[in-house]
Amino acid sequence: MQTFTATVRSQSHRLEGAHRPQKKQQGYTIVELSIAVAIAGVLLVSAIGLVRSVINTSRANDTATMLTRAVAKIEKSWATQPTYVGVSLASVAATDAFNGLIMTRDAAGLVTDVRSRFNQSIAVSQPAGIPGPTLNRGYVITLAGVPTTVCSDLVTAAANGGARGIVVGPESAVGTVIATGVPTAMTESSGVITKPADGVVVLDGSLNTPDMTKALGSTACGTDKPTVSMHFVGWK
Repeated sequence: MQTFTATVRSQSHRLEGAHRPQKKQQGYTIVELSIAVAIAGVLLVSAIGLVRSVINTSRANDTATMLTRAVAKIEKSWATQPTYVGVSLASVAATDAFNGLIMTRDAAGLVTDVRSRFNQSIAVSQPAGIPGPTLNRGYVITLAGVPTTVCSDLVTAAANGGARGIVVGPESAVGTVIATGVPTAMTESSGVITKPADGVVVLDGSLNTPDMTKALGSTACGTDKPTVSMHFVGWK
């Protein structure tokens, strides 16, 4: 009898062990973690791209306002003069054309550097041959480091703001304007700007409106580089 009771108890213990629920696995598997990391990476890249787009759009809007203001200030300040003699970075800055931008001044208080919203130096020059052989009849405002994604927006804004010519050129490096990018000559009668090497003329005196095909094209602003130099031309 004792042997029978022990046997029953032993079998009972085995049955209880057989029906005892297994502990659930804790944590995540390698596959699950890999999927989660991949999804997080995609979301992060998308967020970065969206933020960059918003920032570039904001900078483009500010730059468009600056260009319109600069052209208006130059035209007003030199309206009574037969040429643009004296137009320079310092003299244009003195008209408050670059208000709101970071400026560097020398000991005399003259502006020696102006940083655009794209964090590159703005240049103001008077290349010979704009227009024709007469000196100081034209001027060029140059922006470097302009993202190709906002090139067409600045073309539209500058044209509406009074710029008579717009030339887009590639850069040898981000923020570096190649010398051939600056327009250097144009015919006096029609205002046709000579096409620079590796650049495109989007607007000149022969066009009533900007050539947006050149401003956009299969590659933004005629280049596959991430940034371009843009030259906004005015002349009498």
